[in-house]
Amino acid sequence: MLKLGALPREPYWIDLSSVAEGLRVKVRPIDPVAMALARREAAEVFSEAEEGDQTANTRAGVGLVRALVRNGIVEWEGVADEKDQPAQVTPDNIDRLLGLCPIYDRLDRDYATPAFTVDTEKNGSSSLPGGTTGTEAPTTAEPAA
Repeated sequence: MLKLGALPREPYWIDLSSVAEGLRVKVRPIDPVAMALARREAAEVFSEAEEGDQTANTRAGVGLVRALVRNGIVEWEGVADEKDQPAQVTPDNIDRLLGLCPIYDRLDRDYATPAFTVDTEKNGSSSLPGGTTGTEAPTTAEPAA
C-alpha cells in the first residue's frame, strides 16, 4: 500500500557531511513538472547525439540528474566561493558542485533515484511475482478416475 503521508511535501535537508565536512543541501521534493523538465533535458541529448554515439545514454542520465538537482536545491550549508565566503545557490554553482563525483553520486542516490521508485508497504498478503499470494487454495475438484 502506498502511504501518501510518507512522501515529502516540503523542502528537506540531505546531509552530505560524509562526503565533505559540514556540507548539506536543502531540496524541494521532485514533482511532475520538475521531472518533465529534466526528461526534456535528457531528450535533448538524444536528439543531438550522432548515430552510433555510445555515450548518449550516460550523458542523458547525467543530464537528467543535473536538471533535477539544479531545480531542487534551494539552500545549502558548507559551500564556499573562491574568497572563502558562503557561495550563493545558482545553477552554475550547483553544476560546479555536481562536478565532484562523490557529491554527484550521493545526490543521484539520495535525491534523484528515489523519484523513480515508489516504496509500498509490504505485508504478509502481498502478491508473489507469479501472481499468487503464496498460500495454496484448497482443492475442490474430485480426483480423475
